[in-house]
Amino acid sequence: MKSVLDPLARSLSTGRGTTGNVKPPPASVAAALGDTTSTTTSTTTTEAALAEAEDLLKAPFAKATTTRGSGHKGIFPWVSSLDLPDRLIPGKPEYDSKGLLLGGNLTSSNPRMDGFATACFFLRVPFWDLVFFRKATEQDLADSMAYAFEAAILQIAAGDGGSTTGLKDMMEATKLAKLFESASEFGKDSLQVKLETTPILYNKNGDDDNDTNTNSNTNDELPEGLRDGPRIVSLFVFPFLSRDTNQDPNHIRKYSKLLNAVSASGDDDDDESSSNSNSSNSNSYSSSLEPSRELMEDFRQKGVSENTVVCQVLVPCKETFWVKDVATGQIIQGDAQQQRTVIHLVRFEQVTKTHIVYNNNNDSDNSNSSSSSRFFPFRHELGEWKITDIDDLCDGNLLL
Repeated sequence: MKSVLDPLARSLSTGRGTTGNVKPPPASVAAALGDTTSTTTSTTTTEAALAEAEDLLKAPFAKATTTRGSGHKGIFPWVSSLDLPDRLIPGKPEYDSKGLLLGGNLTSSNPRMDGFATACFFLRVPFWDLVFFRKATEQDLADSMAYAFEAAILQIAAGDGGSTTGLKDMMEATKLAKLFESASEFGKDSLQVKLETTPILYNKNGDDDNDTNTNSNTNDELPEGLRDGPRIVSLFVFPFLSRDTNQDPNHIRKYSKLLNAVSASGDDDDDESSSNSNSSNSNSYSSSLEPSRELMEDFRQKGVSENTVVCQVLVPCKETFWVKDVATGQIIQGDAQQQRTVIHLVRFEQVTKTHIVYNNNNDSDNSNSSSSSRFFPFRHELGEWKITDIDDLCDGNLLL
């Protein structure tokens, strides 16, 4: 399956005002979980550094064989489990049917490449930081997301009317935030909920004041790849699309046309024999390039587009969770006996804006724009991360 980035990247590199010489980076630090795609043996220092990214999220997660089941069971919508979701475990049926659950019926043909390109072009992470400081860069990003997750849990645990505004600022409002607001409202006079979650973070390891991380034995229950802190599972972008632009039927029609062409192209790649593959690939690529040009033309007319970066993170935590019946004092969900080690799969979205940079001496940010336009005539404006799903409570809360 080809990525939605393929035709759009070609449109960007050949569009009006570009140099046409921008080459995509050859690998991604945000590899898919359990991805075993091999890379060509390299002879250069840069390629050798990039090849190390293959090991980022490979075997350690594949060792986890237990499952948590589907959805949540109980009164309060919460999954408190040490097991990984089935869709992230190679060999499970959900791994083939759902996988990364990107949305738009898309799968990523090269998650490492998609993650690298997304970080460079849409999150403005310096290319050389990803090449030579890949691990530290990803750890910082994963830790910051774990912090955001912890802050959101505090809002959920508050469970009072004054916290709803903060919850909507941190979470997608129409599904996820509404789910927890409804849960807090339901049985608020008859049920008591205790939810305390403390993520295990990289930058707290070795800190004598942090009880959850000083004793490495307390993390032995975790898969090897999660004992030191959270890990990014996938990093993907939907260019020219956001939840706001989803309200425009004409835009969605064009975008759906592009996705259908990309999907058809991927099917052709799988089905065609090698003797006919070149002709088939050319036709498929042309069909996907046409709708991408329509989106590019809309972009040129408006001068700005919204893009949605989707990031999924596995966050290991120390957690206390239980639901008590106030009348009987009985624990009806969770475990009140002790703090547990658990893993949460947290899905984030960030809407970024891409502006066309015009060569104009009167530009208020002339130094920045001149540098951008010399190689890539676009300027990216970062947004804020929002949690859109936790442990697939909303079935991924997909953008498409």
